[in-house]
Amino acid sequence: MICTGFTPEDNAGSVSTGKYDGVSESALTLQNSIANWGTPWHNVGNIDMGFPILEWQLDREDYASYGGHDNEPEGDFANGDGTQNNPYVIANAIHIQNMSKALIEKQTTYFVLSADIDMQGIKWAPLNDANGYHKWIDFDGRNHVIKNLTCESGTYRSFFGVLCGECRNVGFVDANISSPNTGIGIIAAYVGLAAGAENYTGKITNCYTTGVLKGSGAAGGIGGVLGGSGYIKNCYSSATVIDQIANNTGKAGGIIGRVNGNASGSSIENCYTSGDINAIGGGNAGGIVGKVDGGKLVIKNCIAWNSMLVSTDKAKVGRIVGGTANATYENCYAYDGVILKAGEATFTVSDETSPSGSSFQGVAKSANELKNTVINWDSSLWKEGSNGYPVFKWSK
Repeated sequence: MICTGFTPEDNAGSVSTGKYDGVSESALTLQNSIANWGTPWHNVGNIDMGFPILEWQLDREDYASYGGHDNEPEGDFANGDGTQNNPYVIANAIHIQNMSKALIEKQTTYFVLSADIDMQGIKWAPLNDANGYHKWIDFDGRNHVIKNLTCESGTYRSFFGVLCGECRNVGFVDANISSPNTGIGIIAAYVGLAAGAENYTGKITNCYTTGVLKGSGAAGGIGGVLGGSGYIKNCYSSATVIDQIANNTGKAGGIIGRVNGNASGSSIENCYTSGDINAIGGGNAGGIVGKVDGGKLVIKNCIAWNSMLVSTDKAKVGRIVGGTANATYENCYAYDGVILKAGEATFTVSDETSPSGSSFQGVAKSANELKNTVINWDSSLWKEGSNGYPVFKWSK
C-alpha cells in the first residue's frame, strides 16, 4: 500500500521524514501525482486549493465555490433562523437539501435564495408530502433559478409537494419530473389544499418553469391541482406536459392540470404558457387548465401560446381550458397558430369569450399581438425575450 500526504510545515517540496513517507503539498498539486490513481479522481488546478477532487464534483457549482478544505460551509444554511424577519438563506445545493429537516409542523418556515442552484444529480423528494400536509413554507427566490430539478419519489412529485404557503420570484429551468400518481407539477403538485375543515392557501407569483412533465391524472406546468384558496399570478411555463393515464380521465394543462371542486376564491391571473400539452390517454388538454371540476375560479388575463394541444377526443381539447365547469373568464387569448389534435386528426375551433360547451377556447390572436398583451400587463416586470416570447426582466 502506498500512502501520500503532507505536513503543514512542508512547504518547500521536501518529503516528510516522520513516521510515514509522504508527498509534499506542492507535489500534490501536480497532475503527475495522481496519474496512477485513475477514476474517480480529477485534478482541476485552481479548485480545492489545487488538490485533486472527485470527478462528480465538477458538475456541482456549490463544491467548486467553496475553494479549499479550510473553507467548508458551516451549518445547514448560509444564514438565518427560518423566521419571517430572518429567513434561512440558501446559497448552494447542500443548503436546499437541508430544507426538509428545517420544516416544523403547523408553522411557517421562511426561506430565500441568494444564488442560482443546480440540482443535477440530486434525488429530490417533495418537501410537504406527508399526510396532513402541515408543513407550511414561504419561499422567495429573489430572482434566482433552480436548474435540473428531478423528482422520482413521493406521492405528490414536484418541488414542494403540497404548497401551503407561498412561492415567488424564482425560475425552475430544465425540470424533468414523472409520476404514476394523480397530482404532479414542477413547482407544486397541489397549490393550496382543502381537507375537511382545514383550508390552506397556496400562492405562486412571479415564477416560471421549463422542462418536461409526465403525470397520470392531473399534470400542470406550474402545479398539478389547484385546491383550497389557490392563487397563481404573473407566471409562465414553456414546459411540455404529458398526462399518460389511459382511462380517459387525464387532465393536462399548461399552468394547472385540474381545479378541485372544493377550490374557493381561487384565481389564475396574468399567466401564459407555450409548451405542448398532451393527454395521450383521452383526457382533457387545455392551454391554461386541463379541467375545472368545480369550485369558484377566476381566469383573468391569460394566454395559451401553445404550439400543440392533443387528446383522443376533440371535445376535451380547449385552447384555454380542456374541460370547464364553474369558472369566470376575462381577457383570455390563444395563439392563432396552435395545432389542435384528436388522435392524429387535426381540427379547428371558433373563438369564445365564454364557454359554450365542455371546453373553453378563448379568442385567437397573432404572436405579435400576444407578446404586446403580456408586456402591457406590467412593463416593469415583463420584456421581450430572445426567442420572441415575453420573459421576466430578471429571467436567465
